Amino acid sequence: MPREFIRKSEKNEWLKSTLQEAFTAVRSGRKEREVGRSSNILESTLWDKSKANQSNKLRLGRNPVFNEEQNNAIANHVIKLANIFFETIFDKAYVKVATMDKGISGLRTAGPNKFSEDDFGQNEPSDSTAIQITINLNDRQINIETPVDLKIESSETNQV
Repeated sequence: MPREFIRKSEKNEWLKSTLQEAFTAVRSGRKEREVGRSSNILESTLWDKSKANQSNKLRLGRNPVFNEEQNNAIANHVIKLANIFFETIFDKAYVKVATMDKGISGLRTAGPNKFSEDDFGQNEPSDSTAIQITINLNDRQINIETPVDLKIESSETNQV
């Protein structure tokens, strides 16, 4: 049966607010040993943090690599680069592909009968679902006319 580890020390069991109160007590003239015992904070922690003047930037754990100013500068730079590159790449790709000239030339090369009758399944169109599409290549306009009482009905599939 494996043993269960039981922590014997009580390191870093203080909150930032408790440490801040301890700093104010030390600054008011109380001894660090007395304040440490009353607030359950090690005297060495009080000594190190108060002498380093880190009371505004209290952190648990490791020290950061960059200071706050450098961290903000790097974050802003990354956001700026992401916006620039996303916009330029997206704009170039969209403008290159999605133009009216490309669409019209695609219709001209494909022709009106690109697909054969074999490409589509059998369907019996009714008058209520007829849609008329008119494409005028000279004026670059596409007109779609649908009847007012257009109803979409579910179609039944033939099972083999």
